[in-house]
Amino acid sequence: MQKFKNTSQLILGILFILLPFTLYGQSDAHAPNELIIKFKNPGNFSTSLQSIGCAFIENIEGINSQVWCVPDTLTLGNQTMIGIDQIADYFESIESVVEYAVPNHRLGTQGVPNDPLFSELWAMDKINAPEAWDVQTGSKNIVVGTLDTGIDWTHPDLINNIWQNSGEDLDGDGLLVWTGDRWAFDPKDENGIDDDGNGYIDDFIGWDFVNDDNMPEDLCGHGTHVAGTVGAEGNNGIGVTGVSQKVSIMALKALDYFPEFDDCYGYTDNFVKALNYA
Repeated sequence: MQKFKNTSQLILGILFILLPFTLYGQSDAHAPNELIIKFKNPGNFSTSLQSIGCAFIENIEGINSQVWCVPDTLTLGNQTMIGIDQIADYFESIESVVEYAVPNHRLGTQGVPNDPLFSELWAMDKINAPEAWDVQTGSKNIVVGTLDTGIDWTHPDLINNIWQNSGEDLDGDGLLVWTGDRWAFDPKDENGIDDDGNGYIDDFIGWDFVNDDNMPEDLCGHGTHVAGTVGAEGNNGIGVTGVSQKVSIMALKALDYFPEFDDCYGYTDNFVKALNYA
């Protein structure tokens, strides 16, 4: 098992709890015509895929898989596969070449309940949080990656507990600045260069894997709620407190609002990329 070089900064109190997310099982609950394929022995199989109407989209690092776009119907010899599931089953039947082939599933949040007393966080007493806080209230050295809809990272109850990527801090004075009326990224650090060499440019507080940018804003509210439960700042006279009153929350946006569904969804490949980032 891999040992992490700096365990005090090991990430992944990942809130990929079953309750916040739903894996939709309907026929349209995946990215249209997209398969995630892991090859055992790819050889010239990529060329073969292209010759039958498939198109390579991207590599998914970390799990050594690829995303491919496949046609609605695939005919090989006297065999015709209709739909993403039949095509996936066909590729998986080539056991000498393919380890797995699965649709790029769509996942969604169950949403923040609209119950008027939901925000009172009665559960803190249920888990004996006050007694735990007598022992300790957390540590900024603990980084929690939240794979969700993004975070309202400028929220006054979250801003001091948002993780900052020191590898992108060019002048060493922090990545977030107060402009007089709002929090913003330090313009002295925004140089459009991947300074820490991790493959992401100006990733100051995490990454938006849906829109592929460094601004993991929350258009749905779910990720902000989760981040607050994890680590809203405690003893600051504002709002609520998280289970850990001191922590570093990394914003990993893998879900977003999709007008065509009028709801918040994400796809498997973005969750995998978010995990790899963490």
